Amino acid sequence: HGTALDGISMSVSKGEIVGIAGIEGNGQTELIEAIAGLVPISQITGSIQFEGNQITNVSARKRKEMGIAHIPEDRHKRGLLLNSDLAENSILGVHY
Repeated sequence: HGTALDGISMSVSKGEIVGIAGIEGNGQTELIEAIAGLVPISQITGSIQFEGNQITNVSARKRKEMGIAHIPEDRHKRGLLLNSDLAENSILGVHY
């Protein structure tokens, strides 16, 4: 993920919904993947905090359980199992 996110800092207040937009290749994908826990910790040099707690090392599943959510920009790549049926796709993210 290189330097796409160098110097990024933001605060989001309770109840706010944040949309990230930009031209492909400008870092929005890397930002969302880092916040959602989809980036290997070895690729993160900074820190991610949520509700005052350090979550940089917290798994994607735990982040979801904490209330962090995102809508994938590419549902075919990150949001669906294209070879699975509707029933299997409907439980993605809620099954254990």
